[in-house]
Amino acid sequence: MTKKILHITLIILMGINIIAQQTIKCYAPSFKGQIASLVTFEDYISYEYRILDRGIVDENGYITFEADPKKGMKAIIQIQDKSGAIYLDPKTPEYNVSFPLEVENVQKLNGNTVRLVFDNLPKNDLNTLILEFNLRFDYFLYGDTARVMLTASQSKVFQDSLANFTSRTFDIYKDIDNPYFKNYFKYSIASIALYSNRQDPAKNKYIIFETFIKGNPILYHNDAYMSFIKDFYRDALSDVILFDRDKIMFAINKLSSREALDEAMASHYYLKNDVFREFIMVNALMEGYHTTFFERRNMQEILWKIVEDPVSEKHADIAKNVLDFQNKLLIGSDAPQLSWTERNGETVNLRSLRGKHVYLQFWASWNKPSIQEMLIMKKLKEKYGKYVTFVSISLDANPEDYEQFMKNNTQGMDWHFGHYNGDSKILDDYNLRNVPIYFFIDDKGRLKQSPALSPSPNGTYKSIDESFFYLKKKLEPKAEFQIGGRN
Repeated sequence: MTKKILHITLIILMGINIIAQQTIKCYAPSFKGQIASLVTFEDYISYEYRILDRGIVDENGYITFEADPKKGMKAIIQIQDKSGAIYLDPKTPEYNVSFPLEVENVQKLNGNTVRLVFDNLPKNDLNTLILEFNLRFDYFLYGDTARVMLTASQSKVFQDSLANFTSRTFDIYKDIDNPYFKNYFKYSIASIALYSNRQDPAKNKYIIFETFIKGNPILYHNDAYMSFIKDFYRDALSDVILFDRDKIMFAINKLSSREALDEAMASHYYLKNDVFREFIMVNALMEGYHTTFFERRNMQEILWKIVEDPVSEKHADIAKNVLDFQNKLLIGSDAPQLSWTERNGETVNLRSLRGKHVYLQFWASWNKPSIQEMLIMKKLKEKYGKYVTFVSISLDANPEDYEQFMKNNTQGMDWHFGHYNGDSKILDDYNLRNVPIYFFIDDKGRLKQSPALSPSPNGTYKSIDESFFYLKKKLEPKAEFQIGGRN
């Protein structure tokens, strides 16, 4: 009897696991043989992402991902430099989607968004609900010329119209039991309401705070909520209406003090809650990092204090992600790892080149400057090959273009060549948005120049030749050298 009960229990548990596992079948016929990833954001401040699943698009154009969402969440399907959004609803066991070929120039490296095509979505699936709501909301705001003008007016008539739309929306979806969706449409509307009163924006912002923020939980993983919050507190550290800017600058630039910054921020009614204030502080330190008003090193010291002693452990994780993002590709930081397949079929990675200085080029066969600078690299290799290892990684969208180029154009170019193989992580890791781009890596695998000087002179007549010359001089200090001469 006991064995029978145990057997039944195991079957039930196995059944639960099978139901919990979600399958996403993606049809991407234009990307056969390419790496495809299903990712989600760890947070919407640093935009650090986590890989949920990964694989290769097969010869029939299909890739199947598996996920196990505990609650509604936004995910991204990435193939090469293209990405399409999908909301994972834990109540939907299987998705069937098509990943279209981007109609824009595939030679762009700045990341193209594609619109996934869904097949047979359930009626109350999260994607169905969000797509339907977005259509309703877009029509309300921009359906015709009159609506566009009304939206732009930010008048009392528009405010009343928005209030009516909000009331109708809550009524339409009153029977929908999906927390992610209800917060999605609620905060999508709030984002528009935030800018709906041109006559009295301060009063409007107060009403928005009381309605949508005060006393409400922080929805870290709801994209509409995070977009709204970042709009509400945009440029917070520089906002003279929110804070005494002199106190903020003194706390950061002079004291490098988390406590002083917290005290300055706590003076405003919108940031009385300790946990929420720390959340906004992390976002503000991320947002203000690239401004000229604040000392970056001090901002990072404050973030480290949050990592070490947070009010909320969640904020420690986000602050660490922010620091990782800010330090990405900084001189002195570790070069992101990558591997490639050589012409002879051997797999090589950057880690295997430790002990050597590496000049890393990202290029594409369709890009003339890339090819022109390879001719200069050939001369640099002859000159400095004893001291520098050269690596060229192709970002051609079509591997066949790379292979054809290698076959016909690389005579005498006896250094490391490889193709990125559609791995979008490489594009992200090196912030690749154009080609050619170069990185100079020291013998310990750390970035020495990021990005590095190119083989051809820049606007100040400097090229990587000068850097190589001084490296050679350092490694052979007793020799006599002359820049531009035969060494």
